This record gives sequence, structure tokens and C-alpha cells, in this order.
Amino acid sequence: MNIDKASSQKNIKKLQVIALAGFITILIFAGGFVYYNYQAELIEENKHEEIKAISKLKINQLVEWQNERTNDIKVISQSQLFADGVEAWLKSRKDESLKSDIRDRLDLVKKYYNYEDIIVSSLEGENLINVNTPKESQIYIPIGVVKKAVQTKEVAFSDLYICPLQNVIHYDVASPIINGNGRVIAVLIFRVDPNYYLYPLIKEWPTKSKTAETLIFRQEGDSVLFLNELHHLKNTAMKLKIALTETNVPAVKAILGQRGITEGDDYRNVKVLSYISEIPNTPWFMIAKIDSSEIYSDLNFRAVFIIIFILFILFILGIGVAWIYSSRQKNIYRTLFIKEKEYRATLEEFKTILYSIGDAVITTDASGNVQKMNPVAEHLTGWSESEAEGKSLETVFHIINEKTKDTVENPAQKVLKEGKVVGLANHTALVSKNGKEIPIADSGAPIKNDDGKIVGVVLVFRDQSNEYASQKSLEESEMKFRRVFENSPLGKSMTAIDGTLNINKAFCNIMGYTHEE
Repeated sequence: MNIDKASSQKNIKKLQVIALAGFITILIFAGGFVYYNYQAELIEENKHEEIKAISKLKINQLVEWQNERTNDIKVISQSQLFADGVEAWLKSRKDESLKSDIRDRLDLVKKYYNYEDIIVSSLEGENLINVNTPKESQIYIPIGVVKKAVQTKEVAFSDLYICPLQNVIHYDVASPIINGNGRVIAVLIFRVDPNYYLYPLIKEWPTKSKTAETLIFRQEGDSVLFLNELHHLKNTAMKLKIALTETNVPAVKAILGQRGITEGDDYRNVKVLSYISEIPNTPWFMIAKIDSSEIYSDLNFRAVFIIIFILFILFILGIGVAWIYSSRQKNIYRTLFIKEKEYRATLEEFKTILYSIGDAVITTDASGNVQKMNPVAEHLTGWSESEAEGKSLETVFHIINEKTKDTVENPAQKVLKEGKVVGLANHTALVSKNGKEIPIADSGAPIKNDDGKIVGVVLVFRDQSNEYASQKSLEESEMKFRRVFENSPLGKSMTAIDGTLNINKAFCNIMGYTHEE
């Protein structure tokens, strides 16, 4: 009876162990499933944020590039001296000296700003003067952008187009040339080769990826027209079209009104994750995308790892209950190791992005103290990242007004107060650690957590010394023209359309009048 009772108790214990082992097995499988889902959501969320951030970064760069082109052309077209020179030549087109002076000045601008060509057009789109061909020959000018500049009296941009004469892609910036009476007398056109800056900017992807790319496109009739050279296909710029009936293609979705994150099949019929956005002041759209297979390749690896891990735990359970505690401890340590590894990988990815950006970048905490700096920021401020870490931004990023030398309000404090993106005023200079003053352009943006609370500030700025030097060179060129006119031994005069007479000393001597007479 005692034997039967002992045997019964033994069987009960075996059933309890089996039940416990089964329960633990179920828990392990359930834990693996939950962990897999968690990893899938985490990876997808990280990729969403990555392509969104890259898309916004590139759009901001494109907008800044357009603003720079606008400023470049305004410097010339809004110069009254330049307008007077063009008007004088239009009245006397046989005067090769006037024409040569105009071309020489435009050639200087072309060289400094790397434009493909600079053209002076009539109001009807006729080529009057252009830098590339001293003897004017046939050259294509899109009449639409000329008319728009004349009608609005403002800077106008053409769309990207294939020149019917040269069979190359052009992008034109046009600005009216207005005389002293406010009348448009001609149109100045800066011709841009998109292969010099625009296309490389779009093509570049700041992180390591085999399939990621950004592309721009617009609607043309009942199709989507891709404007830049694509990463996976050659000879596609301004040539590849996809019908609007292909509604699973992200580019078609953009034309049909969808924005933000979307999934679909790209121009290769490959599954991709995309971020769709519009490019301001253009008919263009931008897509930042990456193949779904690349996104989930790491997840597939982790799935295999999870399965192996579960089988390993089950094997340990088969050996005996004595190993349960040990295996559970190993599971805890391994999970901590994985999470630590993920955290370090995420931190390294952030550092890689930060240190690869071409502009200077500084991040702060919610108190305005420096946390991270990339090498460009170290170079401009004169502070190393290790020296600056923990110091107030005002100490490291000391900015003043170039003209008054007064200290300028730190943008980080303004961002923390207002909670929105802010930029610096014109004529702002950064005083580096060694006292050197560097003219900069700057913008600051808040860093927010998932709850929308501001936890820091990211400051992006760049050195504008070269741009200022170019501006100064142009101004010196204009002064040189004035000195040549004033000091010429030949009598010279220029009469504005309102009757105002400009004469040099030689003219006064020849005519026998004083300058005032």
C-alpha cells in the first residue's frame, strides 16, 4: 500500500513536471512570437523615421538651393548699372564695347556660381547675348519662363526640360531687367545643368544601403514622368513614364493625392517602403524609398535566431528540470545582451548620420547644454566634441551681428521657448574658440519625444564665407567698371531714358563744360 502510494505520488510529480515543462514551452513559444512581432514593429518604425527624415532633409536642401539661385540672379538683374548698360546696348546694338562689357560681367558670374550658360533674352524670347557663344547663334529659350518673368516682374523658374537643339536637360532661372522707369526691357536667364548639383543631391543617400534611393517626378498628361536618373535603371532622366492606371506604384499614389508613408511596387515592380512629399514652389514630388526585402532582412535573421533559441531551450528542458533555472537565467542575460546590442547599434547609426552630414550640426539637451557635435561643427567653432559636451550652447556657439558686433540671441533658447523651427537673421557671424569670425546661415529645430515634449534642440549651420567673397568680387567688378568709365581718356557719356546724363572728366574737357554745367 505504501509502495502504491509512493508510486502514485511519483507519478503526480512527473505529471507536475511535465505540466510545468509544457507550460514553460508554451510560454517560450509565445515569448518568441511576441518578441518577433516587437522586433518587426521596431524595425519598421525606425525605417519610417529614417526615410521621412532623409526626405525632409533633401527637400530643405532643394528649397535652399532654389533660394540661392534666386539670390544669384537678383544680384545682377536688379543692379541699375547693369540695367542701364543693357538698355544703352539695346539702343545701339552695333556698339561692341558695350556688348563686350555686359558679356564680361556675366562670364564672371557664370564662373563663380558654376552656371551652364547666362543669357540676355528679348521680351519675345530672342537670344540677344549669351556667355557661351560670343557670336550669337541659334539657342533654345523656353518662352514660357520668359513671359512669366515679364508679366510678374519677379524671378521665375522653368521646369526641367530636354533642349530640342542640344538634346540635354536644362533648368532655367529667369529674372526681368527693369529700367529706371520701371519698364521691363529684357530678361536675364541663368541656365543650370542639373547634373552638376541637383541630380547628385537627389541621388545621395546619407546612410549605408544597397537599395535605398530618392527620386523626383511630376505628372505629364496621364502618366508620371521621372525627372532624375534612377538608381536601378540607366538613361531614365526625363524619359521613364508610368501610367496613372498603375495605382500600386508610389509615384502614382503621390499624383492621386497620397502623402507620407506608403507601401507599393516601384518602377521595377519590387515591393518598397516609401515616403511621399511635395517639393514647395514646384510641380515636383519627391519619394524616399527602400526595398522591403532589405528592411526585413535583419528581421528574418532574428527570426532564425529566435527559433534556434527556442529549440535550444527545449533541449535544455529535455535534459532535466535541474537545468530550468539555469536556462531561464541565460535567457534573461541573452535578452539583455540583445537589447544592449540594439541600443548600441541604434546609437552608432545616429552617430554615423550625424557625422556624415555636410553641414555643421550641434544637438543640445532641454537645458541648452551641448550633447553632440559633428566634425564640421568642431571645425567651425574650434571646440572638440569632448570639450564642448555638457557646456552651455552660448559658450560653444557664440554668435554676433557682423556689423554691430552685438551678441545675437542664441537660437536654441528661442527654439525651447517657441517650440518651432527658427533661423538666424542676415549678417550673423560665429565667433570661434580662437576668435575668428565666420559668417554663417543657421536654423534650429526642437527635438521631441513620443509625447511631443521638447527634450533638446538640433542646430544646423554652414559657413557662408565663399558666398560672401563671391558677392564682394561682383561688387568690386562693378566698381572697376565705374572707375574705367570715369578715368577713360576718351569722352564718354551715358544718358538714361529719363534724360539723366552721366559723363566722365574727358567729356567735360572736350566739350568745355564743367561737370556741374
